[in-house]
Amino acid sequence: MTDMQPTPDDQLLLDDHLGQLSDEDRRRLHERLRAEPELAARHRRLQQALAPLDAWTTPPPSSSLVGRILDEIADQRPGAPVVRESSLPHRHRGGQRLSMHDLLAVAAVIAFFFGILFPSMSTVRARSQRAACASNLANVGRGVSAYALAHRNALPYRQAANLSSFLPGAGNAEYAPNSRNVLLVARFRLVPARVFICPSDKRRVPLNEMDAAAGGENPDDYLCSYDSLNMAGPTPSYSAGSRLPYLSDANPMFTDRKFNAVNPTVTNSPAHRRSGQNVLLLNGSVIWSSTPNAGRHKDNIWQAGHITRYNGTEVQKSVDDTFLVP
Repeated sequence: MTDMQPTPDDQLLLDDHLGQLSDEDRRRLHERLRAEPELAARHRRLQQALAPLDAWTTPPPSSSLVGRILDEIADQRPGAPVVRESSLPHRHRGGQRLSMHDLLAVAAVIAFFFGILFPSMSTVRARSQRAACASNLANVGRGVSAYALAHRNALPYRQAANLSSFLPGAGNAEYAPNSRNVLLVARFRLVPARVFICPSDKRRVPLNEMDAAAGGENPDDYLCSYDSLNMAGPTPSYSAGSRLPYLSDANPMFTDRKFNAVNPTVTNSPAHRRSGQNVLLLNGSVIWSSTPNAGRHKDNIWQAGHITRYNGTEVQKSVDDTFLVP
């Protein structure tokens, strides 16, 4: 956002990113983001600028950290003047002076906090987001089950043109995000729209519940954090899918509406610091996979077969081939 002058809305966007807004204020802001393209653009720029901070992790502290700090305090370096404690100016707190013993205790507490508590808090937050993400996917799974029950065992599907692409700009192909299909379970009010947003994803905005029920056409990828089974290719019926992956954290090859030339065999989703991804199977269970090889037959869930380059029109070759796209 360095190329733009600050506006009063920037503080609001920053508070939203830091989770400081009330539910009502956040809802109103996200409605504005959908209605105001300029504000949405500023929001995206802010998320891009803060992405390195969100991805920052604290290395584990050395087991000798506290001891080294205390040794440093106690160390009498050569040439340093020796001053008796009685000659030092006294600081009073409640009628008592701050002794060397107090200083050592404070140093130990500070070392403990920064060396142990701070990275632990970061780890706890990441685990909490991962668990909440898995809960979201489980809720979507229940919605898909209800949809299949009402639609003769079919998976959610919204008709697209004969030639369509899940990425924009693919020649003459119509841009038809694959997420439109799974979002049908929100449009039919089988699940709340908020479950389609991963807690670790600060860029996307939940679909307004009234818009969801109205079935409005909106290809904006802000509506869904997750990537789903490509419905343009061969797909099984709901019951025949069993342990076939249906939905997962974002495919790293197709973030930001474009093809990213990453190595799909070793690259995890960016959603959880690339440590792995939550994956919803068609039997309703949610698994955590530390590698992309989470398909029914341990195939790579990011790829269609062994294709390595994509423009958005590629599809899987069989019902056993998992290919999750935005």
